[in-house]
Amino acid sequence: MAERALGGAKGDGKGYNAADPTANKKLPYDTMNAIVAQMLSNVTCSMRYPGQLNMDINEITTNLVPYQRLHFLVSSIAPLYSTRQTLVGTKHLDSMFDRCMDPSHSLVRCDTRRSTFLAAALVARGESVNVADVSRNIGQMKKHMKMVHWNEHGFKSAICSVPPLGLQNSLLMLSNNCGFANNLSNFRDKFMKLYRVKSHVHHYQEYLELPYFDETLNILNNVIDDYTYLNTVRPPKDKPRSMKDMI
Repeated sequence: MAERALGGAKGDGKGYNAADPTANKKLPYDTMNAIVAQMLSNVTCSMRYPGQLNMDINEITTNLVPYQRLHFLVSSIAPLYSTRQTLVGTKHLDSMFDRCMDPSHSLVRCDTRRSTFLAAALVARGESVNVADVSRNIGQMKKHMKMVHWNEHGFKSAICSVPPLGLQNSLLMLSNNCGFANNLSNFRDKFMKLYRVKSHVHHYQEYLELPYFDETLNILNNVIDDYTYLNTVRPPKDKPRSMKDMI
């Protein structure tokens, strides 16, 4: 079903954006739900199946959230659906890493290539995936990613030997990217259009006091400002290159 909706075995789902699934009128809702389910399955696969490198939920928050307020993660999946083709080998694995950098494979409408990464995690699944494949592709991805200067090697990786049902290999990328500030800004602008005229506020006044909305809006503005600052901050000129420079 997903094959027919996204283009079948001949295509790569080109023209379909996972962050805007309703743009494709032929795509059934159960297929969209399957993509989300695949993402959640990949997040927890290391806790359920054996692999060369394991990662649990606690490690995600520890490695991907450098600041308590900046905890919004962007997820990308490759491939998005199962095909009849039996692609194997290094080129197929490398293409999955490339696709995870493509905005059309992101489950959030955010072009991470244009913004600064605070950290990233990669969860690879499949019997043919090994540590060398992940390390090689991380090195290639760094060339196209703008990492924040104090966390240039902020990659967390996991390898699970059991692939998702119907796939030989799969890759999930979770990233904490400053580009998410644009999404938060859109949410804020839509909220302010209603809040300026106090539209629908009466539904909540029985449970919340009016200053609560102002306080929450202030917190949201601070989060947007923090992401924006980290996206534009430059490394110091006297940045140490090694431990010897710090002594």
